[in-house]
Amino acid sequence: MSHMARFIRIIAWLYLATGLLAALLVPASLFGWFGIAPDPLSAVFVTMLAMPWIMAANLFAALSTWAALALALAAIAFNFWLLRMLAKWFGT
Repeated sequence: MSHMARFIRIIAWLYLATGLLAALLVPASLFGWFGIAPDPLSAVFVTMLAMPWIMAANLFAALSTWAALALALAAIAFNFWLLRMLAKWFGT
């Protein structure tokens, strides 16, 4: 495995961990878990990490919080998969 492939794999796993932690902030802020005050901007981090696929959520303006979070998690998972495929491509 090349150094570039290893580097991209590390970045991919760090991206996934960051995305999951950012996704945890949304319900934590919504329900006040861990003493977090309700913040309407708590989903900004998830939105930025789910780019560019999260822009499809604009097509569905009436999404609930949970549906939007599920769409964001799917976008993060897809970005993670793309990074893993890029690492695989560099590894060959």
